[in-house]
Amino acid sequence: MGEPISLLERREATRTHFHQESGRIDACVESGYLVGGRVARRAASCLVEPAVGDEALLAVSEDGRLYVLALLERASPETTTIQVEGDLALRSASGRVELSAKDGIGLTTPGDLRAGVGAFQLQADEAALFVRSLAYAGRDLVGRVRTAKLAGDKLDGVWQTVTAHARRVYRTVTESEHVRAGNLDTRCDGAIIMHADSTSITSEKLTKMDAAQIMMG
Repeated sequence: MGEPISLLERREATRTHFHQESGRIDACVESGYLVGGRVARRAASCLVEPAVGDEALLAVSEDGRLYVLALLERASPETTTIQVEGDLALRSASGRVELSAKDGIGLTTPGDLRAGVGAFQLQADEAALFVRSLAYAGRDLVGRVRTAKLAGDKLDGVWQTVTAHARRVYRTVTESEHVRAGNLDTRCDGAIIMHADSTSITSEKLTKMDAAQIMMG
């Protein structure tokens, strides 16, 4: 009866051994990357997408499997692509995550773009927003601007109370203006001037004019 095999010896017997070498990416094929006539797969730890001409660090197993561990030198360093299969999550256990670029940052997705934050701040010299439909729901909306301009075909609003304060108001209506109110109270410290081709004032019960002087005609 032979000597018993220890657990460490069993693990060593079933362990796959690798050796490392370097090689150049000759082509990108459906099953991986062609390196020196052999097909290599990208290792899970190699996040950068290899390209043709890149010098790669390879891991070669005893049974002939080939993996791209890392890229030693890029053939075209202008563009670096980080690509994974499935979902990708970036997390910082403590601290901040920052993205910065000299020439710009672009976000593109055919799906949804969601952000859930405690506070949101956006600072830019210029901003443009183009959306087909925009919906906003919130408790308060406060805006402070020097000049505000709105243009459109129709403006609808439903409010419990509307309050506006201005030093001067200029309004031009080219066709007609209609006001329907339960009560209408207009007060002016100076003069009220009304001019039209025809003026009609009617009342169901009472029409009253009171002044120190009344001139008609």
